[in-house]
Amino acid sequence: MAPEGMLPGRRRKGWRIAARALAGLVLALAVVAVVIDSPIGHRLAADIIAGWAPKSGLRVSVGRIEGSLFGHARLRQVTLFDRQGIFAEVPEASLDWRPLAWLSDELDLREVVLERGRLLRLPDLAPGDPDAPILPGFDVRLDRLEIDNLRVEEGVLGERRRVDLTGHLRIRKGLARLRIDSRLGGKDRLFARLEAEPDRDRFDLKLDYAAPAGGLLAGLTGARDGLEILAGGKGGWRRWDGAVLAREGQRNLLALKLANRGGQFSA
Repeated sequence: MAPEGMLPGRRRKGWRIAARALAGLVLALAVVAVVIDSPIGHRLAADIIAGWAPKSGLRVSVGRIEGSLFGHARLRQVTLFDRQGIFAEVPEASLDWRPLAWLSDELDLREVVLERGRLLRLPDLAPGDPDAPILPGFDVRLDRLEIDNLRVEEGVLGERRRVDLTGHLRIRKGLARLRIDSRLGGKDRLFARLEAEPDRDRFDLKLDYAAPAGGLLAGLTGARDGLEILAGGKGGWRRWDGAVLAREGQRNLLALKLANRGGQFSA
């Protein structure tokens, strides 16, 4: 057994060793962060993005990254590829995110802005897994999505169009909140408001979706026939007061009104 009076000294020595180890770890992490957030690290990140190859066939190339990879960054010369080659170009994109939130299973995007892009043709991507879940298995925060002045070239639809879109998305612990406003040109329309929270029995929806055959939305979704959906209502999952109209081409798929009377349908 150690003599009296020696144990506190050993404890102090142990704390000093632990403090030095912690300081060394913090310093090492700081050095790694500085290297990652340097021009060399930015080039490495661009190479990693270029090497990303999902099963859909989508690939992304970034010419240059400016700013901080841990906060607000600007991406220059963003090029999108599918299985056939280049289908879109974006000269400038802005990304403001919090990558460390991923440690808590959250994709935290404060801002994603695509500026003055060009859609050269409709993408040819492999279809996704039909059995995959609709919602991701992690939280999502997207405060601001903006597509600013996307030019759809004449070869895509037979006419030039300008597309502008803004949006917001939040998925967290049973809460889903979505907002989309857009100007797509032609007869294409996309407007959506959704706030759904099953645990609090809340379901508010407003949707105006029109994807005529041969149009932009039909081409992007791979639909051969035109599709139009109008929906709106408020309430909860058990009692909802609203209406839904869905039409494919000239054929009505669904036309109903759901009155707030204990979940009963009325014509």
